[in-house]
Order: sequence, then C-alpha cells, then structure tokens
Amino acid sequence: MGSSSREERSEIAFFDVETTVPTRPGQRFALLEFGAILVCPRKLVELQSYSTLVKPADLSLISSCPYAAMVSLPTPSFPPLPSSKSPIRFTTSST
Repeated sequence: MGSSSREERSEIAFFDVETTVPTRPGQRFALLEFGAILVCPRKLVELQSYSTLVKPADLSLISSCPYAAMVSLPTPSFPPLPSSKSPIRFTTSST
C-alpha cells in the first residue's frame, strides 16, 4: 500500500504505565494501568487519549497500602521544544 492512498498524519504519542513495586528479591513488576495520548506537535494540544486498568494475574502483588511502596525517582530533564517554525514530525508507516 503506497503512501498516496492514505492520509499522512503528524502526531506525538505519550505513553504512561502504572506498576507495582517489587518488595522481595526475584519478584517482578505487574502492570496495573496503561494510558496513551496523541498530541498535535504544532499546537501541543491533546487530540485523543486512552487509558485502561489492568488486572494482574497475581493479585497478591497489589499492596493494601499503595503509598507505602512509593518510590522517588529522579525526574529526567528534556531539551526545550523546537520553535513552531521547525516542528518535530512523526509519520505513520506500514511494514
């Protein structure tokens, strides 16, 4: 399928996940929530969003006191956004 037969889109996608925090050696993370938003790169406005809760197979991984397992992670620093004259373009492609 050629690119001329479909509409070209330019969007930025952000993904967010919420997980359990392992408390014992060898214990794995469990996914609890997944979310995503599509943002217009020119106006930086939300175009679409999606989120869903995920029920882990092993419910014992979920703490009855969720704040007890909170971990403080360093906040990454990002370079400033490009000016509106040079937006970052993301295009879809088929493989």
